[in-house]
Parts: sequence; structure tokens; C-alpha cells
Amino acid sequence: MMLVFLIILVLIGVIMQNKNILGVNLSLHTLREALNYSDYLMQNGALNTVHYISTRTLMQASKQAELKQLLESTDILICAETDILRAAGINSSARMYEIENHLYLKELCRKIYHNNGQFCLLSDTEEGLQTMKEIISGYLNESFTAVCQTLSKLRGSNDILVPEVLANELNDIAPTIILSNLPFSYQLQLMHELKPFLNAKMWIGLPSDMKLLIPPRHFSFSAFQKIWKKYFKKKVHQYQNESEASDENNARVVTK
Repeated sequence: MMLVFLIILVLIGVIMQNKNILGVNLSLHTLREALNYSDYLMQNGALNTVHYISTRTLMQASKQAELKQLLESTDILICAETDILRAAGINSSARMYEIENHLYLKELCRKIYHNNGQFCLLSDTEEGLQTMKEIISGYLNESFTAVCQTLSKLRGSNDILVPEVLANELNDIAPTIILSNLPFSYQLQLMHELKPFLNAKMWIGLPSDMKLLIPPRHFSFSAFQKIWKKYFKKKVHQYQNESEASDENNARVVTK
């Protein structure tokens, strides 16, 4: 069965670039690979998971074993920032352009929209839902219809969301695609917890910072962002140096 699956991946042009960044194993796809793989997954009759990764969420996952495992088991990971590509040693201008202009989400939403697919948007706030609608409407160059669900309305008196309640709500909608804008760790855990029970084709976890889905020219590049970029780069170099030193020590032990 595994051999058949691998052959199918090759036939549809999916060639995974497996990279280790800060101890997290990532399969980084080109735009065409990611879209082809998405088309394949959406025909398998099960819910498939896609999650955007940023430098902040990557660092968070590198420090928490459970998040790291959930992230690595997600079907498709999409970079929200070009710094992740650079950290992986990928400097292709075409790849940078794909990420800066969010072409994966744009092309996937257009395809689902033109195939009359049903969108469902999830957020903790009405503001989050509105921002998602605005971003996707911009991708489609027109307004679109989506079922919007604010999770705060589904919480009980103790402010706790019962996963079964959300699953029932979503299955009543039976959307083609679910797009959510929730805090990273909560979103990732919720996606994987509900994955076996939902009647939808794909769930995309968007960055909690929705500015990452807006082209850079549309918002100011603050001093804090510049400092963070340098900090992330420093951490990646530090991890790589420590890994190389560990490999050299292990090699010496083996040769002895």
C-alpha cells in the first residue's frame, strides 16, 4: 500500500523537500507540488489538514514535544514567511514570490470557489471572521458566501468548548473547506482531535497573525519585526552549529 502511495505522489509531481529547522522536520513544497498534493488529498474521502507556519510558531513547536509531533503529522505545511525558506537554505526568488503573495491559499480558494465548494470560517472573534472574509474576497476579486462560526458562541458557561459540539455544528454544514484563525497551539490540537470525525475535505489553519497573509507593502515593517527576524536567524544558526558539533562528536566516538 505504501509503495502505491509513493508512486502516486511521484506521478502527480510531489517531490518533498524535507528540511530540519530548529529540530522540527518540515516537508516544504513548491506551489505546484502543494496544489497537486492538495488535489490528490481532497479525493481520499477524509479530512485533510493544512497549517501555516511562521517563525514564531516554528520556535514554539521546537520547544514543545506535543506541538512538534502535531505539526510534523499535519498533511501539508505552508510557510507564512520567507525567513523559513532561507533558514532551510532555499533562496529561489520564485519560491519567495509564492510565499510573499500567498499563492497557495489564493489558488486553492479560487479553485474551490469556482467549483461551487462550501466555505466555513472559524474564529474566536467576529473581527477575526471579518478579516478572513476580506482577505479571501481579495483573493477572489469578489465577495463570496461562507458559513461563519464564532467559537465563543459555542462555549459553555465555564467558557470551555466541547469538541463534540463543534464537530456536530461543522458536520451539519458539511463544508468543502474549513479555514480557521485561532491561537496556534489550540488550533493545531483542535484540528487533529476532530480530524477523524468531520465531514469536510480540508481544514486550513491560518496564522494567528493575519497580517502575514497580506502582502508586505500593505503594512509597515516595524523595528520589532526586524529585531525578530535577526533573533530567528541567530537561533537557527545556533541550532545548526550545535547539531554539527554533536555530529562530529558522535563520529569521533564511532571511529574510536
